[in-house]
Amino acid sequence: MNKQTVASLSGSDNYCKNFSWQYYGGSRSQTAVHPKSFLRNLPFSVIVCPLEGEYYLYYPEERAPRIYRTGEVLFVPPGRPHYVEIRRRCVLHHAHISLRLGFDLDITRLLDIPDRISGGHALSIASICAEMYLLEQDRDRDFSADARQLILAASLMQIFSQAGRLKNPAAMDNGLILRLSPVFRFLKSAFRQQISRKQLAVMAGFSETRFHYVFKQIAGAAPMEYLQSLRLSNAQKLLLTTDMPISQVAEESGFANPYFFSRYFREKIGFPPSLYRKHKRGFFFRQEPGDDESPRDGKSAPGFQADI
Repeated sequence: MNKQTVASLSGSDNYCKNFSWQYYGGSRSQTAVHPKSFLRNLPFSVIVCPLEGEYYLYYPEERAPRIYRTGEVLFVPPGRPHYVEIRRRCVLHHAHISLRLGFDLDITRLLDIPDRISGGHALSIASICAEMYLLEQDRDRDFSADARQLILAASLMQIFSQAGRLKNPAAMDNGLILRLSPVFRFLKSAFRQQISRKQLAVMAGFSETRFHYVFKQIAGAAPMEYLQSLRLSNAQKLLLTTDMPISQVAEESGFANPYFFSRYFREKIGFPPSLYRKHKRGFFFRQEPGDDESPRDGKSAPGFQADI
């Protein structure tokens, strides 16, 4: 356990009192095979918990795959390009989720979370993923079920804070967080607008140079880079979940010029928006022939949650 990380996060009211999360989907006890995927770059964190068999993860910069087995958890942060493969029958839980602290900062901007987690943390994560999936499938769920999901998400955040380490201890400075909180709130709601660094600096009460430095300390990215990441993530989600025309996706994500959007998207993600949307249908689970696992446990959640 990284006690310093846990203490730092729990001691910063401005982060933990503003915890939010979004569950994009997953599966429980899914039996699958999966050919090597195309290069994937997703706008949420990917968690995979093998129960039987082996799960292969490839990073473009590495020749050999990383192999995950029973008792281990794979974690891929948002925006990390990767390939996946299941060569033979594998049973697993998985989840696509976004955990956000402070003022809409993804937890992976604050923490270095290992891509391989084992031991008691892995068992807890697997249990959380399975229960989250079951709660999501309950169409008649009530407030208590929603509250339970919130508790599970917070437990997941706590486990990651224990398994990971702070990228920059200066990001825990409550004074800086308070100064920047109006900026983060504004960016969250207004990322579609035309925004300048000077405008944000005035909002925080800093000179442009000081604002740039302080913002990067907290967010892990320069102000305009962070703004573009919000726009890009929104575009990815629209491409994955809607049939909206590419030009409309660009507009809804804050890109005034659809041609610039397509070039920028390809530069950052690896292929153009149209191909990204097409490929989303290419990495669903492939049920093992003849497998008759319980349909209730074997099905993935609605939407694009079967992507692992």
